[in-house]
Amino acid sequence: MPSIKRLLTIGIPAYNGGANFADLFISIQKLGLKNDEYEILVVDNCSTDDTDTIIEQAQLHYLNLRYYKNSVNIGRIENWNRVIELAKGDYLIIMNVNDKFVEFDIKKYLNYLDFNKNISVLLADIQFVDHIYPNWMEEGLVGLKDYLRKTLLEPEYLEFHSLGILQQHIFRTKAIYDNHIRFDPKIPRTTDRVFVAEVIKVAGENFYYTPHSMVSWHLNSNRYHYNIHVNLKDFSFEELWVNEYKANLKIAELGNISLLEILNSQLIYASFNMHIKRLRFLKDKLLRSNTPTIGMEIPTSSIFFTYLKTIAELNNVSINYFSVKIIALKRAVNWYLRSLNLCKKNVRTLKGIIREVKIN
Repeated sequence: MPSIKRLLTIGIPAYNGGANFADLFISIQKLGLKNDEYEILVVDNCSTDDTDTIIEQAQLHYLNLRYYKNSVNIGRIENWNRVIELAKGDYLIIMNVNDKFVEFDIKKYLNYLDFNKNISVLLADIQFVDHIYPNWMEEGLVGLKDYLRKTLLEPEYLEFHSLGILQQHIFRTKAIYDNHIRFDPKIPRTTDRVFVAEVIKVAGENFYYTPHSMVSWHLNSNRYHYNIHVNLKDFSFEELWVNEYKANLKIAELGNISLLEILNSQLIYASFNMHIKRLRFLKDKLLRSNTPTIGMEIPTSSIFFTYLKTIAELNNVSINYFSVKIIALKRAVNWYLRSLNLCKKNVRTLKGIIREVKIN
């Protein structure tokens, strides 16, 4: 397959991430691209640290580095949209300044996208905390509707519950521009999942998955997700759980999934989370570990379950809550036993919906 001259934009929306830029820029070299094959675009959302000085110095070494600083702080999600508006590349990766690229043969996949104009999204694995996500093993084309029905509705897969983390995708920018697709600031925690689904939807409803990691994801106290998931001092039910439901509802609509189906699966998921937190809390109590966060998350999971039950009742949707609880408890126990290596289970795959068309 011959190579085509194209430009990749590595867009980095940033706020007070100055200390992380050096490692991130160095990691870009692991993609194996020449300087004229990509641009680095940093969009600074009025950082109060020394980001501007660090980037100006970096531009002396990275001639393909563009820097744009907003005149006012426009918010985290609107800054993502600003990256889209300023990107010049035929393809786009939106990268978080906290993360790093790992060894990845990106040219091979860009060539594939060049010759398959009806595919606008590539999903690669991501090294996420202590595991690889989604780690499906099979490589090939995935149909959006089949994927959504499996990952949103089938109890075995519900913990995956998304189209991945934003940084593990390569997007065709033409599909985004032509269809005016943007991130929704009303659902700041989960808008990236809706965005990915919409880009796939407008271009043939297929995406390409490769079981090779492209990015390593890192959690630290400067990260938005730390404050939402870990630091519950200023807990926001809207941002943590309601965002989850709203995103899944929008994604379900793209997959022609009914309200009954999505509410039933969401209740299983909420109950599963509640049981997992209780099991973790029990284990930590037995080991006399000090993990107040887990203890605080138990009631928030319970509130989410009650919230979904209320929505079902208001919409006259009849659900067997006893069955939901049993399924969730079974999943939680099995998940926890697997995590403790007390039982074995085959690697989770999505056989049947991935059509093998491996790239040479």
